Amino acid sequence: MKISQSRFVSALLLGLMASGTQAQELVIRIDSVSLVGDYDPALGGLEIKEQRDSNGNVLNAIVTAFPKAGTNFTGWDTLNFLNRCDPAKTQCVIPRAVLKAATRQPRIYAKFAKSTAVLLLHGMNSDISTWGAVEADMIKLGFSGKCTSLSATEKPNQKRDADAVRCFRLGAASRDKILNVRTNVPQTWKNGDALTFSELGAEVTQTLQNIQAGYPGIGSFVLVGHSRGGLAARAAFVGNAPIISKVKGVVQIGTPNQGSVFGRIQQWLVSNPRPKGWGSCPTGDGVLSQYCATPGPNGQPSERDRDQAWQQATAAAAAGTDLGSPTIGYLAIGSPQLNSLNQYSLPSWVKTATVTSTGVPLGQVIGWDGRPWAGIDLLTPAWGLMTMATPWKLPDFTRNFVLSGFSLKSGQSGLSADSDGIVHIWSQLKLPASNPPTNYPVSKTHHVNETGNAAVINAIRSAISSM
Repeated sequence: MKISQSRFVSALLLGLMASGTQAQELVIRIDSVSLVGDYDPALGGLEIKEQRDSNGNVLNAIVTAFPKAGTNFTGWDTLNFLNRCDPAKTQCVIPRAVLKAATRQPRIYAKFAKSTAVLLLHGMNSDISTWGAVEADMIKLGFSGKCTSLSATEKPNQKRDADAVRCFRLGAASRDKILNVRTNVPQTWKNGDALTFSELGAEVTQTLQNIQAGYPGIGSFVLVGHSRGGLAARAAFVGNAPIISKVKGVVQIGTPNQGSVFGRIQQWLVSNPRPKGWGSCPTGDGVLSQYCATPGPNGQPSERDRDQAWQQATAAAAAGTDLGSPTIGYLAIGSPQLNSLNQYSLPSWVKTATVTSTGVPLGQVIGWDGRPWAGIDLLTPAWGLMTMATPWKLPDFTRNFVLSGFSLKSGQSGLSADSDGIVHIWSQLKLPASNPPTNYPVSKTHHVNETGNAAVINAIRSAISSM
């Protein structure tokens, strides 16, 4: 179909005005023909050169498009001559004969489009390494297969990040000298494990601003959060910073939107300080054992209850999960921090997706080596954490406290609640959002392994394709 030059230019200008910029023209005379190049300078640049033979005769016009950082090159449009340009290549060679054959002034338009970037947010007791499988799989979505790692205070480096534009991994900052309720000693917490949800949200916002400043061609974002990272994504919207309007999608993976029972262990430790004779209560039938087993006043836990719970918490810290972490308490079902966050819903313009995991008994925490005993097991009373030869358990008093508070809400009772081992399904699914999320369920994938599931890429694809 033929269109007039005026219609072509009018359509070009309308498109550029919609993006807030003005059309830029580059005119070069190729032999006796003037070739006009059109492009959007906000998104890229254009260069037209002559190509001559050894005798100085003009052979071709070489047109090269230069997309700006974060911008996608999407092809070429031509007017008044046959378009032989490969839409996948940023350089086009136009033979002199083709230009000479044009009945009217030939024009070529380099097409650019703003891209969507993905920001990956890790969870508690985790770091950016959790995204290794996702990073490798991003190539299926047209990404490079490599993601740039950033902190909230680190600005992207265009040269360093050239092969990783559009995929970023945020490492949550540490927090100095916050009390560990298990040791009663202030300590420095790694990977954001002492940050409030508000502080996590501020880190996400600052990182988005830094990415946008470094890559003006990025027009929108998708936030992908595992576990607590999904709450960090939600918290970024609370501040209502201008950059948040560019977040068009949120993907949550095993996120405790309504909390986790494990947070209640930290609450129990706060309410039941370590006994003076900690570690001295035997498990036999002697007089001391009977004394240790005597309930405290008004039905409070016995010395043995407290002793065993504190030993369990200490062993969990040795296995890599410190139940004295401030974030553990924030993630407790019904915590003030979580209740405050849940007053806010994600806005209607945000496409939401969830990856929810079931089929793992609630309480089964797999440690760093993958062995089911290398963590707290709330499910099996006779088997706990300490060592394979010394089975410990959470005392019944502690267990009952931990498991209370969610069964009526979830419609499932206590230990029968379906989960990914750490977060029960009711909490994973209850995402406060104006639009219900698209859910990608998986079965028998433990919480710590969820980011390696193929459903994650499908969820990200869903969020991106909706834009």
